[in-house]
Amino acid sequence: MIFKNGSVLLDDYTFLKTDVKVSNKKIAEIGDNLGGDEIVDLKGNYLLPGFIEEHFHGANGAAVLDCKKESFLKLSDFEATQGITTIVPTLSTYPDEVVLGCIESLKEAVPEAAGARILGLHLEGPFLSYDYRGAHDPAYLKTPSVNRAEHFCNAGGELIRIMTVAPELPDAANVIRFLKSRGVTVEIGHSAANYGEALRGIDAGATVSTHTFNAMAPLQHRNPGIVGAALTDDRVHCEVIADFGHVAPAVVKLIFKAKGDDRVNLVSDSMMCAGLPDGVYEMEEHRCTVKNGLSYFENGTINGSASTLLFGFQNLSKIGIPLESAVKSVSKNPAVSLKIDHECGSILPGKRADLVVMDKGLCPLATFVGGRSAFQKSTAF
Repeated sequence: MIFKNGSVLLDDYTFLKTDVKVSNKKIAEIGDNLGGDEIVDLKGNYLLPGFIEEHFHGANGAAVLDCKKESFLKLSDFEATQGITTIVPTLSTYPDEVVLGCIESLKEAVPEAAGARILGLHLEGPFLSYDYRGAHDPAYLKTPSVNRAEHFCNAGGELIRIMTVAPELPDAANVIRFLKSRGVTVEIGHSAANYGEALRGIDAGATVSTHTFNAMAPLQHRNPGIVGAALTDDRVHCEVIADFGHVAPAVVKLIFKAKGDDRVNLVSDSMMCAGLPDGVYEMEEHRCTVKNGLSYFENGTINGSASTLLFGFQNLSKIGIPLESAVKSVSKNPAVSLKIDHECGSILPGKRADLVVMDKGLCPLATFVGGRSAFQKSTAF
């Protein structure tokens, strides 16, 4: 397969009008006037590295909490329509038996996914702060335990990709060190940590701040807290939800200015209502109202986003984030956090052919996962 006549975002994150050859699931060659039997005429559209979604709870009527193979497959299909080629579904805090059931269903879904690749699971809990638990049920929160973390890792193996931990909790540093030793990306969030406690978590091996500014102690000029640590420590990538309801546009710009475009990971934190009309839905055992891209509990508390990663990506252009930087936040940067940047996250010979074709309005026209067509708009080519 040869992609021609497109504007290609190369590994150095500059655009070039050139050809891209795909063979055996990988990018084989980049250059001018490449020949081959199967030609894809991009008609001047963008060819971008596929997007990676590392933090979402559901979409299009399917929820991670369903703990069903069919729900994971539905999520895989839908996310591909959004330009997403790799997903890490996220499970909120629930009893161990629910977590283990979710892991088993995920194992069944991984080899059958026909849309976005299912990389593994993000466990957002149970080692979270009671005071900054957000939508997480306090009945299921636990004190950090290496034994419990090991239990999850043994059950899921390499499918346990991310775990969020509040670094100020007892024994959190040991849990973080253990998870790091097992190859798990550790995020700090849902936390009341002060600056020193946050740094101890980072020193132990945490590398990402969970949906920065949300569900964590606020930034104060005499008490910078976990936000201050996340924004100023170069070892940390900052997740950010850019639906402009969780974080104001000016604060999204602040995160980019503080971290640079190499350390911002765009996430949706979407619920099963993402992609569905406004209305009232039953989600994660709660009755929720969806309005203007946000989901609310009956008491008015935001419990998640009803917007997709693509929506947040498109929002970045509205506040002046350069396209190249916006693409980094959904491709290269999460790939680095997940330790898969050697295989995806940019367009380079030898990497997986995880690609998205976008028009100049930043709408996906086609998505390719390992060179396989996972989505194509009927009028695209």
